[in-house]
Amino acid sequence: MAFFYDLIFFLIFLFFLPVYLVKRKLHSGFLCRLGIMPKGIVFNSPIWIHTVSVGEAMAVKEFVSGLRGRYPGVQMVFSTVTPTGNQVARSFAQPQDVVIYLPFDFSLVVRSVLRRMRPRLFLAAETEFWPNLLSALHAYGVPAAVINGRISDRSLRGYARLKVLFAPLLRKIGFFCVQTEEDAERLVSLGVENDRIKVTGNLKFDVGISSVSVAAAGACRLTLGLGEEERLLVAGSTHEGEEELVLRAYETAAAGRRHVRLLLAPRHPRRAVEVAGLLRARGFYAVMVSELEKGGGDGREDSKAVFVLDSVGKLFDYYGAAYAVFVGGSLVPRGGHNIIEPASWSKPVLCGPYTFNFREIISIFSRDDACINVGGTGQLAQAWTELLDHPGWAAEAGRKARGVIDRHRGAGLRTLDAVALLVNGKGI
Repeated sequence: MAFFYDLIFFLIFLFFLPVYLVKRKLHSGFLCRLGIMPKGIVFNSPIWIHTVSVGEAMAVKEFVSGLRGRYPGVQMVFSTVTPTGNQVARSFAQPQDVVIYLPFDFSLVVRSVLRRMRPRLFLAAETEFWPNLLSALHAYGVPAAVINGRISDRSLRGYARLKVLFAPLLRKIGFFCVQTEEDAERLVSLGVENDRIKVTGNLKFDVGISSVSVAAAGACRLTLGLGEEERLLVAGSTHEGEEELVLRAYETAAAGRRHVRLLLAPRHPRRAVEVAGLLRARGFYAVMVSELEKGGGDGREDSKAVFVLDSVGKLFDYYGAAYAVFVGGSLVPRGGHNIIEPASWSKPVLCGPYTFNFREIISIFSRDDACINVGGTGQLAQAWTELLDHPGWAAEAGRKARGVIDRHRGAGLRTLDAVALLVNGKGI
């Protein structure tokens, strides 16, 4: 079975390699993905935590802090797939930790990495099921668990079609900590026993509370050169085609207002140059935040200036500098992004109609009237206008958003308890 999987994976790898070359996505971690670790890395029986990208890496940050408290002195290895996720992982890794890219799922590659790393525990965030990696972990006796697990509609359809092949793979995972009862039911339908599943909640509700800093938010406003009377609208994690829709809404909401500004934060910072071009085409002046942070840049006081956040790991603090926050990936059919981070700052949170990747979270907020759902550009403009016209309503919307988080915290502690049960007796 491993041979056929390796063959299929290799053919897929060859198919996509030219695409990555053309798009210049072969980043410096490519050799690491082939199992060739950077020189000087020393592994010391670590706990290996895998997250795919930025969202998953941010989600486990507070959980990792709790894990260090449970197992002090234990080395952590963080693996990601994307460079942006890698940068986030490096931001909370400690000197003894190692940050790598996930090895490609070839049997020879993953077995080579495991022989060198010899992890004591493997934790995968959300939904990451790599057959050869899980098989090798099982063969080497390394306990594996899924944390903050979720099974999306799309994933469920794919797994269900391959249930005969997929069920044996899931048996190699010792425990599943999932976000919702629905996720648990979906795992059961795929053949996972109830006693290996625990609904622990969403780790993202624990993210950011300890990081909320009035000083950090103030520093961001100072960087942007904002006065006390100026109100900053932030559009975070936007995608291609979405910035133009946001700009249209901003033009309407800001019309006739001297003290309203906009910050665009593309989901992928490499798109900052593209976003700047769009701004110029629409008659705006793009101000790169990285230049302001270095003490350079100009034009921030221009009434047609729009800030562009072009670096990784800064968006959370700039949410704190906002008057109201629109969370992207939701005016275009990308499925939305995490609304919990701006809610942590007690900010009014807005999102578009495409939020299928965060359906449960959006549902929780909507039940408490704690997020503002807009159907398109016109409704976004109207919502921003009403928030600007009614500061009291904006403040109340922010309080409701923060209240939802306060009521749903604790997933990290529940996950830690579940992981402790898995590793009990393993010498960790």
